[in-house]
Amino acid sequence: MIDGEFANAPLPDRRLAHRLMKIAAKAAKDPAASFPQMARSDAELEGIYRFLSNHRVRAEGILEPHQNATLVRMQARGRVAVVHGSTQFAFKNGVAESLGYLPGPGQRGILGHFALAVDEGGVPLGVLGVEVLFPPAPRPRKVGNKHRIYNQMSLDRLAARWGRLVGQVRERVDKQVGLIHVMDREADSFELMNDIRLSDESFVIRLRHRTRRAREASDDEQRWRSVEDIAKAARFVCEREVPLSRRAHSKHPTYPHRYAERSRRSATLRVEAIPVLFKRPGVMRFWKHLPAEMPVNIVRVWEPVPPPGEVAIEWLLMTNEPIDTPVEVEAVIDWYRRRWKIEEYFKALKTGCAFERRQIQSRAGLTNTLALLAPLAWQLLALRDQGRASPEVPARVVLSEQQLKVLRGMSERALAPEPSVEQALLAIAAQGGHIKRNGPPGWQTLGRGLEKLWWAELGYQIARAESLGHKQKCDQ
Repeated sequence: MIDGEFANAPLPDRRLAHRLMKIAAKAAKDPAASFPQMARSDAELEGIYRFLSNHRVRAEGILEPHQNATLVRMQARGRVAVVHGSTQFAFKNGVAESLGYLPGPGQRGILGHFALAVDEGGVPLGVLGVEVLFPPAPRPRKVGNKHRIYNQMSLDRLAARWGRLVGQVRERVDKQVGLIHVMDREADSFELMNDIRLSDESFVIRLRHRTRRAREASDDEQRWRSVEDIAKAARFVCEREVPLSRRAHSKHPTYPHRYAERSRRSATLRVEAIPVLFKRPGVMRFWKHLPAEMPVNIVRVWEPVPPPGEVAIEWLLMTNEPIDTPVEVEAVIDWYRRRWKIEEYFKALKTGCAFERRQIQSRAGLTNTLALLAPLAWQLLALRDQGRASPEVPARVVLSEQQLKVLRGMSERALAPEPSVEQALLAIAAQGGHIKRNGPPGWQTLGRGLEKLWWAELGYQIARAESLGHKQKCDQ
């Protein structure tokens, strides 16, 4: 809802605010999915790019109103999952040479690290934080007769992003809502978990370092073993049917080895749990600020009998949530399943908002464009999820009254006085070129339609403000 997601965005001076109004007004007269299509001349297009690349226009300022609105939505819930995740954006245009280095031959681009708020029911509430990183070039290191790409300093710097964003989210939320930080294997860090635990927050993180030294919490003899071995002796809690989404073969150079291809299916999983104590890692002089051991609860979710040809599912989840009852253990699993929501959010950014196809020629411009598109991708995801889960729910759940008013004016077919989410979804998709008989709309058509709606709404707001200002002058 653009009036709540971009209202009162802090800009350095009135000239930049005027530039933004001019861009929005032009876009409202000829809205489209890309910046070149929004502009009627090279001069107008240059004005858009100049605004986005202006060093005084900060991505933090563009995103701040959306983050504030996200916090308001969070306050209506008891506890909220903050799903952390990273994705790579590859670019092949002229700006690529000034960007970071991604895995794969000649890949250049940026690494985006996000914190997405998701409620207990799986509804995305908004983006709480974004960090853009430009990975440095790796340095080859000879190991035996082979050359290995290695840059420990850059790896450590990239790994620290998890803790930085947790700190930013914590500062913004300021204990107004109970937080559960949900992360995948890359965030497996003793220091990070200890920081979250000491801040009276919760975490659910998938284990990566299976050889991490640990002991059972009830073991007074302090027999340190690998956490993987200990998890195999966990107590049985229950069995559970879990739907698994399809995972296609990835062309990314690092993903095929990490994530196996699988078909969409339902899996019967065995759930087990055990409390353990993690041993402080590494040499003490580097980690002496950390406790010698830390209590962590392990939840093991695994598939004893996978279908023929399928790789067995196994998750080892680390948490400081209680695991005393089956209900508590299943709650941990449900919180972790919210992690997949950020993968859908990345699809909305890449496919629905076409971020990688934006022709921006500077680092700052790309960062500001990402900040502009982040709330759009959130609403795109929320709209699609609500349309699938509860199509008959009133559209006011995900769209503002002003957006519905603008959408009525844009639509060729009359929109009902109180449209459902499904009806509004189809009306927005029609703006992106969707034809109803072709089935449910995809990310691209939804993204194009929603972007048109947002720009048109912004133009509507500007026209109302100018009309009100003119009226006030006449009254004087």
